[in-house]
Amino acid sequence: MSFKIYFEDGKGNAMDEDGLEPVQMEIDEEAYPLDDITNYDSHIDLKPAKKKNKQDIKNIHRGSNTKNLFFFYVYEKGLTAGKAASLINIPRRTGYNWLQKDQSILIDQLEGKSDGSDHLKENRGRKKLLNADHKQHPEDTFGENASTTIDQAMDSLTTHFQGLKVSQ
Repeated sequence: MSFKIYFEDGKGNAMDEDGLEPVQMEIDEEAYPLDDITNYDSHIDLKPAKKKNKQDIKNIHRGSNTKNLFFFYVYEKGLTAGKAASLINIPRRTGYNWLQKDQSILIDQLEGKSDGSDHLKENRGRKKLLNADHKQHPEDTFGENASTTIDQAMDSLTTHFQGLKVSQ
């Protein structure tokens, strides 16, 4: 973007630095009505109400009473999750999600994967390479010998446990 300086040539004509006449533009005077926005109080009064964002609606925290009433309708009254949700004025999808999560917790408890509290009984993820025997062996072999090196511990582990791959 280049800047040009315009000046008057003494005869009332506008010229730029190269001697050319400027391009005429129509400027809309009403585009920025400053008198309407200079007073903050009137601006706040005239400002339209803020619309609710979907995020505002999405992050509604419902109390435990709402959830308890939902499960009462589903389990005690025998209603579907959609009908129970419409009775207590929550979205149907929320009701179905609550029911699905509750059912998965019950199934995990019946299969023995979790206990009553939300603690899993089975280990998930990658299996551990070293078990309790592997961890106990260096303690028994070297004891309180502070001068043991890592190389000695690795050699001892690989000779005592067949098929163990140890690296630094």
